[in-house]
Amino acid sequence: MKKILSLVLLTGMILAATFPVYAEPARVVKGERTIAANEIIQGDLIFNGSRLRVNGTVQGDLTILSGDVTINGHVEGGITGLTTGKIIVNGTVNRDLRVLAREIAIKGDIQRAVMAGAVRFVASPDSVIGHGVYGAFMETILKGNINGSVDITSLSSTTLGGRIKGDFKGRGALLAWDAPLAIEGKVSDYSLYPFIANDPSGIKGIQVGSYEVYQWTLIEDNRVFKWLIMFSFVWFIGSLLFSLIFYRLFPRTAWKITEPSAANFRRSLIIGAICLFGTPLLIFLLISIIVGIPLAVFVLLFYVLLLLSFSVPVYLWFGRLVFKSRLRPGLMICLGAIFISVVTVLPFIGTLLQLMFVMVGMGMIVGNIKLQFKDRIDVKI
Repeated sequence: MKKILSLVLLTGMILAATFPVYAEPARVVKGERTIAANEIIQGDLIFNGSRLRVNGTVQGDLTILSGDVTINGHVEGGITGLTTGKIIVNGTVNRDLRVLAREIAIKGDIQRAVMAGAVRFVASPDSVIGHGVYGAFMETILKGNINGSVDITSLSSTTLGGRIKGDFKGRGALLAWDAPLAIEGKVSDYSLYPFIANDPSGIKGIQVGSYEVYQWTLIEDNRVFKWLIMFSFVWFIGSLLFSLIFYRLFPRTAWKITEPSAANFRRSLIIGAICLFGTPLLIFLLISIIVGIPLAVFVLLFYVLLLLSFSVPVYLWFGRLVFKSRLRPGLMICLGAIFISVVTVLPFIGTLLQLMFVMVGMGMIVGNIKLQFKDRIDVKI
């Protein structure tokens, strides 16, 4: 849950950075555009279209809201924005690359840092990244020359090769070593499976400064750990009270939407999965068309509200599922909340259960909005 909220906040910050304040009027280009090899764009460039290919030079920052973007030439500033397709850098970018994309492929030179989120991130053997890589990806392949530190979260796989002139910190997926590899700093392995992580120092063609494995729940700073414990406790108490208040205000509605049947579970799980994974895509699509940005803000707020309130029906649903409605509803809500809090701290399976609870809770809320409205109308009549 916390990781999901962190990604939502990261998305908002990156999108906010997509609309900088320009000292000079920026040139706006739409549709499908190719900047020829001998063409020079003076100043900043904003592109909102289906496909952009830069074979020439942009003498300022490049802001993108587009499909596919290919940089074969030179961008003297940085690149910031969102692409629903691929962004390929074969040329040179003088400053940072700050983007959200489906796929990022670095084959050229990023003279400063890469701060990004993507389904797939690849730095080829010929690539050069000046100030490190920071972000969250599904699949990560690093085989280039990175003159800085790397701090990434990769959910599916992480493959390391090339040279990293700094520290490496990896979370999530197991680390796969691909020789030749040289990491001059410390390797901090925060993978979800530390019990099968392997030290790469004995592998031929691989050199690391030092290698340390950490449990995925380890918090190095005790003060941070204490604050997280306090925040988690307050969050638990708040969501429990919210669930109890909701039941007291709408007992019939709460009882109907939390019916512990197989049909209700499947329906809620499907609707919740569509909301959880489809809403961010809808937000990106709305942002890709400028007139859809105000609606995207409201959809984002509704999405965050769902993430904050999914536990309201889940506690009662889980309590009824376990105790077969033999106890009082208030007691079932409390016991359901305690059981869920216990099972979600289990390694790996707890993460999967937490994801399932999020989808079921969101599905029960969204899938029964009409039912709630109908109940309120019936009461008035």
